[in-house]
Amino acid sequence: MRELHRFSYSLNRAIEYLNNDLGYSNLKIDDLIHFIKKEKLTTVFQMEGLIQESSAYITSICENDLKKPIEINNITIKYTENEYSKTEPTGLLKSFSQRFENDFLKIKFNHSLSNQPAIKFLLARLVKYQNENDCIIFDNLKYLNFEGYFRIDNTQYKGNDAEIVNRGYIEITPDFSFFESLSFLENKTTALTFFANLDEPLKLNFDSIQILHSDLEKFIGLQEKDEIAQLKAELAEKQNIIDSFNSAEVKGRISSPQKQLFALLVKNCYPKLDSRNKLFDVINADLKESGIRNTNIAADTFYKLIDESNDIIKAIFPPKKS
Repeated sequence: MRELHRFSYSLNRAIEYLNNDLGYSNLKIDDLIHFIKKEKLTTVFQMEGLIQESSAYITSICENDLKKPIEINNITIKYTENEYSKTEPTGLLKSFSQRFENDFLKIKFNHSLSNQPAIKFLLARLVKYQNENDCIIFDNLKYLNFEGYFRIDNTQYKGNDAEIVNRGYIEITPDFSFFESLSFLENKTTALTFFANLDEPLKLNFDSIQILHSDLEKFIGLQEKDEIAQLKAELAEKQNIIDSFNSAEVKGRISSPQKQLFALLVKNCYPKLDSRNKLFDVINADLKESGIRNTNIAADTFYKLIDESNDIIKAIFPPKKS
């Protein structure tokens, strides 16, 4: 597989990569929409914002500054110290910054060590993964800004696949105003969540919707696994058919132990016969005398009871006579 040189792809660029580089020759945008709605593929979009003492806003969406910032509230930053860093104080005000940063999110806190009253952060709650009561202390906090990738819930892809493609955009409606940055609980990556006060639907066109490199690779892996599983299922079905034929064939075939048992009985019951034809006639006569119907017993069945490849069995039966 070729290395990707982009961190994320728009829907159109993702199609180009899948078709041109990976050989999925007939994929279209509506195919991606189908997989997105089925939760097999994750999409995200970029947001930037600012949180102050008593106000917080989204200031930019998909690297485009908003004419009217969108207010946000109920902000929670769940962090891990593995992604925490701090700069040394500089200047007369001894300003410094603290930040949490990973591949999907960057949160920067600006501070000052000058004699200012500590600012209580009313709008944001900072909690630690391991212990919600064990938090990093943020004294004299001026403000924080954030930028990162936020998940798009699959329910926001409303309408059938063709309708969405024809529109060229999706809308995040005011009744769904919860936003969560992309994070991975198993790795305890820092996460930012909040509610946005949307006065109107938030429109995201296809160039704004992104698929991360890592999610695209995961999706490709799932598709390959699905294809392999389907091939295995088809092979298993074909094998069942073959086995059923073999089973039916075995039922009509005389096994090697049965041939050996027949040879032993012939050796003990008819030791002096020197012709297979005579042996066949005598066996049929004995069957008839014993009241056993011999209508279906034919010479072909008789000869199938003899294993010509076994030297011991060949020695028991008289040779064929024309």
